[in-house]
Amino acid sequence: MKQDLKSMTLAEMQEAFAALGEPKFRAKQVFTWLHRGATCFDEMTNLSKPLREKLDGLYFITAPRVGTRCASRLRSAAQWGVSSARRRSAALSGG
Repeated sequence: MKQDLKSMTLAEMQEAFAALGEPKFRAKQVFTWLHRGATCFDEMTNLSKPLREKLDGLYFITAPRVGTRCASRLRSAAQWGVSSARRRSAALSGG
């Protein structure tokens, strides 16, 4: 079963990459891509194609979705509540 890569810390990612035989710096590269907004492994152009394919077979990347929008009566600013698929599924299952 695939694991959510975006839910991992950098240290967890480094351990997982070491278990795959990859150097730790690869985990840092992926971590950086994820926090720049990458939504698929093909966007990670500084990784080799075989590594991207390997990662795609083992992991998935959750994309945040807007859960709620709250507008202020006093200001024209709006706040957006962002949720991930993981939080949504936990809320639906009561967990």
